[in-house]
Amino acid sequence: MSRTGRILVVDDTRAMRLKLAGAATSLGHQCHAVGSGSEALDHMRGHPVDAVLLDIVMPEMDGFDVLKAMKSDPALRDIPVIVISSLDDTESAVTAIELGAEDFLPKNFDPVIFRARVNTLLQKKYVRDAEVDYLNQVEKLARAAQILKVGNYNPSKLGLGEISERDDALGDLARVFADAAQKVYERERRLRQSIKTLRGGFGLIVLGLIWGLVAPLSRMASGLEAHPFGMAFWVSLLSGLCCIGWSVAKGTVPKAREIPWGYFLAYALLGAVVSESLLFIVAGKVEASIISIIIVLEGFLAFAFAAFTRIEQPSLSRFAGLLLGLLGVLVILYDKFTGAVPGGLLWTVIALAIPACYAAEGIMLAAKRPEHIPTVTTVGLMQLTAAAILLPIALSTGEMIYPSAIPGALELTVVLIAAASLSANVLFLYLINNLGAVFTGQAAYFTTIAGIGWSMLLLGESLNAWIWAALALTAAGLFLVGPKREAELEPPPAMAMTPSMLDTAAG
Repeated sequence: MSRTGRILVVDDTRAMRLKLAGAATSLGHQCHAVGSGSEALDHMRGHPVDAVLLDIVMPEMDGFDVLKAMKSDPALRDIPVIVISSLDDTESAVTAIELGAEDFLPKNFDPVIFRARVNTLLQKKYVRDAEVDYLNQVEKLARAAQILKVGNYNPSKLGLGEISERDDALGDLARVFADAAQKVYERERRLRQSIKTLRGGFGLIVLGLIWGLVAPLSRMASGLEAHPFGMAFWVSLLSGLCCIGWSVAKGTVPKAREIPWGYFLAYALLGAVVSESLLFIVAGKVEASIISIIIVLEGFLAFAFAAFTRIEQPSLSRFAGLLLGLLGVLVILYDKFTGAVPGGLLWTVIALAIPACYAAEGIMLAAKRPEHIPTVTTVGLMQLTAAAILLPIALSTGEMIYPSAIPGALELTVVLIAAASLSANVLFLYLINNLGAVFTGQAAYFTTIAGIGWSMLLLGESLNAWIWAALALTAAGLFLVGPKREAELEPPPAMAMTPSMLDTAAG
């Protein structure tokens, strides 16, 4: 035989150990010798062994005990054993074979007989190992078929890599399974991505319609002599109380020690204190349609921030989509800034901080949001934190708004802004979690279009046909950007299935 076997010699007599080990080594096999049954079992449990040459008569633990221990251990029961017995001890040899030994040799064995029996034993072991391996791979292939049957076509989850490397019929079948699964998997992945893009696009349109309402409502509130910091306080307080009330009813409010207050402080500063206060201040100086146009820069800034921080993978197609959307905004800007009042340009420049805050907020939410706190609760905690910061600012600057006993137009406007802010923040956070910061940042395009439309309806601001061309450009840019690429979601049953569960699902 050309194949080297790993043979364990077990004999309490040193001379016999040397004789057996020498005979096995002369045949080209690796040999390890021990002097007791307990040592033999320890060695077999810690090292691979192809065959055992076992003496019957040994102190403490004889060969019979070793055989019994081996046959009761699933890890050792298939290791073949040749017992070594005296010529006048045939009865012990027979007993050993009844206990599971494969063959026997006399202690004064003939080298030719020794070679024939040892090599034959090893050959049987190799054939048995090959059969067991083949049956195991057939079982893996059957499990892969059941996984395919329950609808999971991810090739990496089928476990066919090793089987596919075989050059026999089983390997051919495994390759057919893997190739078919790969084609279906890719087709379904593209379909899921397309559906995800369509759903995400619809969500962005809804978010744009809601968020676009804030600028014209803020412009209306400024005409009612509303104070920016006072408005920001009430908007944050009302929306925060609504979210926390919902969270209390659902039992999703975390304990105080589980809340990362530093995160919510930063979130509140970006998402409410700075951005909302600045929006309310600028709304009294600049047309609502101009503010809506400026907000579209959030998409481009979100892409720049995400690429810089490596939160999402930049690509040429995504960059082209963002530029296409930005081109649509430039079309609107060209029309809107033609003949603009020079005094409004300074406030327009100041307003650029608003989309910068929105973009930074989106990136922070994508990278740092505490996963153990639900979306609505997250928004509620952020808004209440912002309200706590804005209250002393509004009081110290004399800009606090005190509600009238009989609610009027100002109170109604503040409530509408709070409702729009609440809805937009919840939807914004949901889209961030599912689509990524860059894709969600494209809501700014729809906010721009919706803001101009709301400004036309509510404030009588001008709007012309250029907007429709811009809308087409931004929509094309949206589909080029697409949602973030993430680990593929698998059908729930297939990944964590036990064999019995797979049988049930397949049936």
